[in-house]
Amino acid sequence: MRKENKQHIHPLVADRGTPLEPPITDKFGRTFNYLRLAVNEHCNLRCIYCMPEEGAPFLDQAQLLSTNEIKIILRAMSDLGVKKVRFTGGEPLLRKDIIDLIKYSSQRSIFESVHITTNGLLLSNYIDQLEQAGLNGINISLDTLDAEKFKKITRRDEFQKVIKGLNAAILSDIKHIKVNVVAMRDFNQNEILDFVELTKTNDITVRFIELMPFDSHQIWKTGKYYGADKILSHLREISND
Repeated sequence: MRKENKQHIHPLVADRGTPLEPPITDKFGRTFNYLRLAVNEHCNLRCIYCMPEEGAPFLDQAQLLSTNEIKIILRAMSDLGVKKVRFTGGEPLLRKDIIDLIKYSSQRSIFESVHITTNGLLLSNYIDQLEQAGLNGINISLDTLDAEKFKKITRRDEFQKVIKGLNAAILSDIKHIKVNVVAMRDFNQNEILDFVELTKTNDITVRFIELMPFDSHQIWKTGKYYGADKILSHLREISND
């Protein structure tokens, strides 16, 4: 069993607007100020475009970064001028220390913005803790507003729990709530207007994104791909009606 790194982590002493080290830049001179950190790979859904229904080759718990190791990474990135962090997975709410990691990131002035991307299944259970920990924003992955379609795409009958989580997020004091929708031909393209309507009655943002091809999951080769040009064209048609 791997021993946890016991290195002590000191609080920042400099103003968070001033990096303690020269900032990270790319070859074009652009400053790297945003970190996406996948804290696990486990998920409680099995979306057909993401992973197989059974037998996904997950790492053992002992192979994942420990709480302290993640905090070391967060501190190092802050020292290098990173101002925003987003916790992703897998499903980050399956990680038992996720509240601690969010609290560490937000309440010690390490980052200006702390967000999480989740499938929403456990969100209603954790929304109060997330709010108290100082979370600034939530991205919820939701591809359909139809319970049967949800069951088909995720291979799990958990639609109502996700909607409950979305409603809990909307009613919370967490400022930035966003819904990510993977647009797919002949599956949910006819729901684009329904998702747009959500933004009229709720203080949320809806983002339509393209189906991402994974080599091990070939759904994108079956004609379901619905490109950004098609999404934009569909939205223009809606706005003109």
